[in-house]
Amino acid sequence: MTRRALRAARSVGRAVDRSRFGFLVAFPMLQREVMRAAPAVDVLAVLDALHRADVRGWLAGGWGVDALLGLQTRRHLDIDVVLAWDDGLEERAKRAMAGIGFRPLSDEVHPDGRPMPVRWVMDDGLVVVDLLPVDITRWPFRELPRGRVNGRPATATAAAPPDPASEDRGTIAGQPVPCLPLRLQLAIHQGYPVRPSDRHDVALLEELLMKRREAR
Repeated sequence: MTRRALRAARSVGRAVDRSRFGFLVAFPMLQREVMRAAPAVDVLAVLDALHRADVRGWLAGGWGVDALLGLQTRRHLDIDVVLAWDDGLEERAKRAMAGIGFRPLSDEVHPDGRPMPVRWVMDDGLVVVDLLPVDITRWPFRELPRGRVNGRPATATAAAPPDPASEDRGTIAGQPVPCLPLRLQLAIHQGYPVRPSDRHDVALLEELLMKRREAR
């Protein structure tokens, strides 16, 4: 099924679901199985649009894990992209997304201490993208100082996001993509209710971490 057909089917499904006959249709199941899918081609399109708009972004979430592994391990319902906060970021990022057909759905702020408290949700009628602006100079995106050096407090060391030469630059559909490194992927999978997909992703990250340690 093409993206145009999927978008039309999703629109029809939403209309039926809102109607008085919605209870007769298993739309939630249809939405999970058909309507809410984020294929690799859309990941690449989103990252390219943000890059062309001079927005620094790194894949996170399920696609971020799969980018580290270099293969798709499960079906993804959305695309999570961590953005480096700077002046004008919101305008550039949302304009870039509008250029490829996405509109804002909601802006969310979660003041509960999670590493990514702000979320800009975008939607193109078929795919949902979560843009997650963060201050990359703060933990966990920058490691906290440890101990003292020459009698002075140790300074923070940049741990990520990675540069293009980093070992944690991932691949999607054979294409190189920027993604958060392993340490950060594990760190941000904390501080919120765990879902089955999160358990799947964390298990893969821990397995990859163990393999890297054994390879040293």
